Amino acid sequence: MEKVTYESICEKLGFDVDTYEVPESTTEDDNGDSPFRSLTLEELNFLTDRIENKKKECIFWEIMRKASFIGCFLIISCNTCIVIL
Repeated sequence: MEKVTYESICEKLGFDVDTYEVPESTTEDDNGDSPFRSLTLEELNFLTDRIENKKKECIFWEIMRKASFIGCFLIISCNTCIVIL
């Protein structure tokens, strides 16, 4: 089985997942097929994990930005690393 990568998923879908915008429906019948239905469970799990990691990264850097703004010292633990400011 081929290794799942972000690039392989984008190639399969035909667009960049990060910049994909859901088309707005102009009618009440907005039950169109999702392009993500063509993905395997492994590919969907890959995207879900990627989204969760990006959220954690955003939260981490927001904490870092606020900490540096107020000039305090923090110890931040995030599963595998400890950062001391």
